[in-house]
Amino acid sequence: MHGSLEVPLAVKLLRLPSDKRMLVVGCGGGVAFPALSGLCNPSTLTGIDHDPDFLSQAAEQEGRTGNGAELVLGDVQDMPFPDRSFDVVVDFGTAYHVPTPQLAISEIERVLDRGGILLYEAPLTQFLAHPLRTSGRRLAWNSARTLVPSRNAGLWKTRTKR
Repeated sequence: MHGSLEVPLAVKLLRLPSDKRMLVVGCGGGVAFPALSGLCNPSTLTGIDHDPDFLSQAAEQEGRTGNGAELVLGDVQDMPFPDRSFDVVVDFGTAYHVPTPQLAISEIERVLDRGGILLYEAPLTQFLAHPLRTSGRRLAWNSARTLVPSRNAGLWKTRTKR
């Protein structure tokens, strides 16, 4: 349901741009790649996850769908990408679940180019999906002052980098 309903709905409601350099943090098994590729036609599509088993699943998915995604083993709190490498960063909840969310948000800010867009889950979405694990957790926007709110679609939001 995530790849066939949630991702397309978020992309359409938040009007993600086409033909941009896109990063999916916490890409897991790559279920979002077909929808992101089909709807956004990114110039590059990269997924990062800290779990090699998830990346193996994503590679299998990639083999079946051929979306051209580059898969990277790494941590959203310390990403192996140069500054301003991406125009769009998609986070369907990963930053809520890492030990230091402020590091994750700072890293996303660092790799996002000026004018770039971060699509992320609203706190309510995380609470509904993971009520115990995310209770009381918030994203540390004070650690990324150049990411300013831009769009709100209820369950998902975007911030744009000034």
